[in-house]
Amino acid sequence: MKEKIRLSLWCVVVLAWLPARADHRPLLPRPQQVDYGSGVLPVNGLPIRFVLPATVQDRFAAEQLAAGLSGILHVRVPVQEAGAAGPALVLNRTGDATEVPSDNEVAGPESREAYSIKVTGSGAEIRAGSSAGLFYGVQTLLQMVEGEAGQAMLPVADLRDWPALAYRGFMMDFSHGQQLRVSEIERQIELLAQFKANQYYF
Repeated sequence: MKEKIRLSLWCVVVLAWLPARADHRPLLPRPQQVDYGSGVLPVNGLPIRFVLPATVQDRFAAEQLAAGLSGILHVRVPVQEAGAAGPALVLNRTGDATEVPSDNEVAGPESREAYSIKVTGSGAEIRAGSSAGLFYGVQTLLQMVEGEAGQAMLPVADLRDWPALAYRGFMMDFSHGQQLRVSEIERQIELLAQFKANQYYF
């Protein structure tokens, strides 16, 4: 009798586990809207490209994407200037909103940090009104990649995301314990930025 119960529990666990394995990677924080289609976009061999001439901040977002993908693919991912042709991972900044939070910042779909991602079988585009939105789109796109090296791919998807809170911060208490090195603070900020925090308090 105990063996039957164990076998039944094992079957329940396996059946519950199988659909989760077939799902796409979890995205954190969870985007406001995401719709997956059928098909995939192989990532290997795709360059990163701008629609408009890139600002310093746009280029920073592109370099973040290139570095992340290079680590996944184990090959260097090139960043091209605007105007090149062919399939690519496209960064499309549609406005001139500021890169950093300011007074009276607003959240929601019209936020300067909002972005959208569209992945088809022939390419992908991150669209945002500011380079900050592009940067956050890059963080989400890197989370979406499935597999690695020559097998790395993006699922076909339409995604829209925006902040639910205008200010998303972390407070580090330096008054207790050993002082952090600058390199440790930089690692903290990098990790927080990957999850779309926009404030760091000492």
